[in-house]
Amino acid sequence: KLEIMIMSARNLPKMDAFGTCDGFCTIVFQGSTKETSVRPRSYFPEWNESFSYLVDNTLDPGKLLIS
Repeated sequence: KLEIMIMSARNLPKMDAFGTCDGFCTIVFQGSTKETSVRPRSYFPEWNESFSYLVDNTLDPGKLLIS
């Protein structure tokens, strides 16, 4: 089992014509996509949201890329 905790983001860029952004985080793991809730008009969103994945035995335990 893999537990991922999304805590926060900092200094998000302005993304719309009004100079604001609606922050969210997308997680893709083994073909499954999950998203945090949206934090409207925040350059420093905080989520503190946890996500769980069942890990299959073919996963290389030494390789995990987070970006």
